[in-house]
Amino acid sequence: MLYEAIIIGIVAGWLAKGSLKNLAQIKMKYIWLVLGAFLIQVGMDYLGAKGFGEIVRWRLPLHLLSYLMLFLFLWLHRELPGIKLLALGFLCNCLVIVINGGAMPATINGIDPEYVKGLQAGDWVTYTAITESTNLPWLGDVLVLPWPKAKAFSLGDIFISAGVFWLVFQVMRGDRVHARLTSVRKMKF
Repeated sequence: MLYEAIIIGIVAGWLAKGSLKNLAQIKMKYIWLVLGAFLIQVGMDYLGAKGFGEIVRWRLPLHLLSYLMLFLFLWLHRELPGIKLLALGFLCNCLVIVINGGAMPATINGIDPEYVKGLQAGDWVTYTAITESTNLPWLGDVLVLPWPKAKAFSLGDIFISAGVFWLVFQVMRGDRVHARLTSVRKMKF
């Protein structure tokens, strides 16, 4: 959904007479926090797929670490448009993951059979199929997007996508966010 949010944000920004050049003005610092969080989550699934079963014991603390890194990144860029929506989305996802032992609960109803097979086989350490014992299942990946392959997503993912869209759209529009962009560039850590 992120790619779609970026593309729609660019199209909407262009229709609002914005410029792609304005996106280059964002000098996001500490991008390593986002990359590190991504690598942690992808690494968990990679190790799980390679048969390193011990990773399941570590998925909750590793997931928490990855979300801590994401929240720190968002805090450091809190003046940018859309960041509050991103934070709300990550909070929703983090909450449902934490209360379900470190894995995002996901539906198997209506999704591509390839994903169903992977969920039921436990191929992804960071995901688990929704069962009767799942806590707050409505915060999990229960919404299904049928394109390009039927894949589930969460309410948190909607907020994250909305935040990305708003960031791209507002930054492309330029002058309205110039002061906020300047303050982010001057941040010290």
